[in-house]
Amino acid sequence: MIATVKATLPNMPLEQGTHSSLPPDHMIERIAFMSDVANGYSVAHGLPFPVQMKAVLIPADAVLETDLISIQLVLIPASEQDDRDRSTAARAWVESGGGQVNRCMPIVLQGAQIFWSQSRTAIIAAAERLHAVRSAVIEFCFFESELRDVERQIGDRWSQLDVDTPLAFEFHEQAISERKELMQRFRVIIGLRSRMVRMAPHIQCPHVFPPTLASQISERMREKSRVAERLEFMREQIEVFEKVYEMCSQRASDFVANRTSHMLEWVIILLLAAKTILLVVNLLSSAGT
Repeated sequence: MIATVKATLPNMPLEQGTHSSLPPDHMIERIAFMSDVANGYSVAHGLPFPVQMKAVLIPADAVLETDLISIQLVLIPASEQDDRDRSTAARAWVESGGGQVNRCMPIVLQGAQIFWSQSRTAIIAAAERLHAVRSAVIEFCFFESELRDVERQIGDRWSQLDVDTPLAFEFHEQAISERKELMQRFRVIIGLRSRMVRMAPHIQCPHVFPPTLASQISERMREKSRVAERLEFMREQIEVFEKVYEMCSQRASDFVANRTSHMLEWVIILLLAAKTILLVVNLLSSAGT
C-alpha cells in the first residue's frame, strides 16, 4: 500500500511512521505557502490564478519566517478492514496539538474523510483519490488561512482606528507629523482589500458541473467553515476603515492647502506693507529735503 501511494503522489512524503497511533502506511507532509521556491524545495501544488503563491513541501525541522503560513497534512490510504480505527487515529492526530487552532472539523464525502483544523489536516481516501483530495484541501487551507490573517489584522487595527477617527472630521497642526503614519495605515488597508479581491473568486465560486470529488470537498469545506460569510463581513469592516482614512486624507490635504494659501497671503501682505513703508520713507525724505 505504501508503494502505491508513493506512486500516486510523487515527491510527497516528508515524514513517515513517527506517530504510533497512526497506521503504518500514513505519510505526513509539512507545507508552506511561498511566492518563490527556494532551498531546493519541491512544489506540492500550484495555487490558482491570480494568487502568486505555491504550496511547497518543506522538511519537518525547517525554520520558517514568521509571516509564512504553514500546515501539516497526514495522508492515510483507506482500508476496509480498519477504517474506523484509521478515522479515530486521524482525528486524534489533528486534535493532538491542543488549543482552539486544532479544533477538528470532520467531513465525510464519497468514502473520503477529512479532519481539518487550522494547523493540521488528516485525509483518508482511496489511494487513487488521495492526490485529488489533497489538492482540494491544500487550496482550501490556503484561502482559509489568508482570510483568517485578514481577520486578525483587521481586529488588531480597531483600536488605532478609534484614535484616528477624530482626524476624519478636523485636522490640526499637531497632526501634521502623523500624515505619513496615516498614509501607511491606509496602504495596509488597501493591501488587505487587494488580498480579499484575489480570494473572492475562489471562496465565492459557483458549483462545478459536472461535480467531482475534489470540487464537492471544496464546496463542503467552504460551507462548513463559513468562509463566504466571513469574507462578506471583512468587506464591510474594511469599507469602514477605507472611509475613515479617505476622510483623514481629504482633511489633511485641505488643511495643508489652506495653510499654504494662508502663508502666501501673509507673504503678500508683508511685501505690500514693506513696499508701503519704503514709499512712506521716500516721501518723508523728499519732503525733508
